[in-house]
Amino acid sequence: MKWDIKEMAVSNAPKKQVYGRIYAWLMEDTISREEKIQTIDDYTGGKMSRLLNVIDAFEKEKNSFPKDSFGYIKPASLNEWLRRHPCDTISDGEIYILDLSRSLEEYDRMRSGFEIYDDIVDEVFHKLLYRMEQEEQEYFYEHDERCILCRKVKNHPLFGFFGNRLHLIISSRDGILAGNEEPLSVPQLKYLADEMDKLQAKMDKDIAESCDGFVKINENAE
Repeated sequence: MKWDIKEMAVSNAPKKQVYGRIYAWLMEDTISREEKIQTIDDYTGGKMSRLLNVIDAFEKEKNSFPKDSFGYIKPASLNEWLRRHPCDTISDGEIYILDLSRSLEEYDRMRSGFEIYDDIVDEVFHKLLYRMEQEEQEYFYEHDERCILCRKVKNHPLFGFFGNRLHLIISSRDGILAGNEEPLSVPQLKYLADEMDKLQAKMDKDIAESCDGFVKINENAE
């Protein structure tokens, strides 16, 4: 899966509701395991493949590790093994990749709650899609013309005057809304931005002239 943040492909891809506000992408059920691994590797610089190589080695040898009274591998033995099998996504026996944190010994455990995966690749891929979606939305917010204009208008020193008189509403999701809760269009936002700038320039000029006049009165009084 080739990903280009500008295309907003993950944000626009079909999703299914899992529970409440928790959702998953339909592509998670159709993309092959190999393609998921490649996609994660492309994003992380090969970390998924390196982690899977260590997991494969761990699977072959895990039954030979000395265990404690609860049946868990003794940390000293596991750390010694990891020194011989270094991996940049494992620290002190814990796996850290994207937003997943899991002990190596329990890498394949079923998750509780509403997100259940039999394969760590599926779980990491799901978390990667969430990460990609967030980055796409941040990119859109920073580069979309309407978003840029909304920020300029609502941060303008004169927005309060215009906003009160025009009954404008600030929305975290839709930027600036009119009194009827319809988002302002790009031409409307451009007009407001230009008018605010003109008025601010006039005010600055008038204030400067008033200050000069005040100074001259003091000079004449002397």
